[in-house]
Amino acid sequence: MTKINETPVSAKIVKTSKVKSGRPTVMTSEVCRRIEEVAALGGSVEEMAIYGLIHKDTIYSYLKEHPEYSDKIDALRERPILKARNTIIAGLDQPENAKWYLERKRRNEFSSKIRAETTTRIIHVDL
Repeated sequence: MTKINETPVSAKIVKTSKVKSGRPTVMTSEVCRRIEEVAALGGSVEEMAIYGLIHKDTIYSYLKEHPEYSDKIDALRERPILKARNTIIAGLDQPENAKWYLERKRRNEFSSKIRAETTTRIIHVDL
């Protein structure tokens, strides 16, 4: 016989392992591969979404939820910059390339252009 404060065994709720329910993710390995391809070309999130056949908000959400993947995408997006930088440095044996590089890196010393800077003061008037 059961005591008044005890719950019968048949009425106890048995916890089961968590089962993922709901909509399956669109971020499959194929979609991630496509996103990474575009990122390695220095593409924008919009371009990643188009090539991955998903919405750009999905990518933003996924990157927010998975910071390690976000870091990977950031690193892939830097590849073209590093390649271009390497190409420029490799071409510095050519005087024209060296001149171009110095004009941009040491503008004050080597630039042939005169930079004019102005300051504008904006006054807000409430009507």
